[in-house]
Amino acid sequence: MSASRISLTLILLAAACGRKEPAAPEAASAGKLAALIAQSRSVGPCSAKVAGEWPAGWAVPAGGGPNRFRIFFYPLKGTPPAEPRLAGPAAEAVLDTAAGATTECRVGPPPRDVTGARWTAAADKLDADAFDAKAAELHELTEAVGAAFAARHPATPEETEIAMRYLAAFEVLAEPPYLADYYRLNPAFWEWMRKTAGRSIPKPS
Repeated sequence: MSASRISLTLILLAAACGRKEPAAPEAASAGKLAALIAQSRSVGPCSAKVAGEWPAGWAVPAGGGPNRFRIFFYPLKGTPPAEPRLAGPAAEAVLDTAAGATTECRVGPPPRDVTGARWTAAADKLDADAFDAKAAELHELTEAVGAAFAARHPATPEETEIAMRYLAAFEVLAEPPYLADYYRLNPAFWEWMRKTAGRSIPKPS
């Protein structure tokens, strides 16, 4: 979720949140997706558009093949030691693990202010090492569920298990104020999850 080297600004903001920011994905997982997220702000089309201190959300399968994923970036506002304020997604990107690159990046309108706790109660109970381990698991499951989603056939028992494991990990780590934004990254994927796993994240009204 972090860039290769977390900026001092993000470290201070994370400290103000009362938790350590997760380690860089390439340190937590050897997966292609984790490595792409780690470099997405500093290499490729996002490098001139996305601030280095903006955290990246978790990747969502983008459709169009098993190797495409979509992420968003959101600012943390405020100055330590004050509690940071969340802002809505300010930019989006498409990552291609086959190409090993960020293939699209766009900046949206000025982000809205967001209310609510950044982390779930389950995530808040994790120490830094446990959080990083769960993040590594989620990155790996995201790649696996992306391949199952792209197959476009009735899910096998193994794919159904992957979908259920993915959703369980996602529900721990996904920031509650951004669930509607995650859904909008790819509604077709979340409705496939509802059919395959028997449940999904809420559909925005």
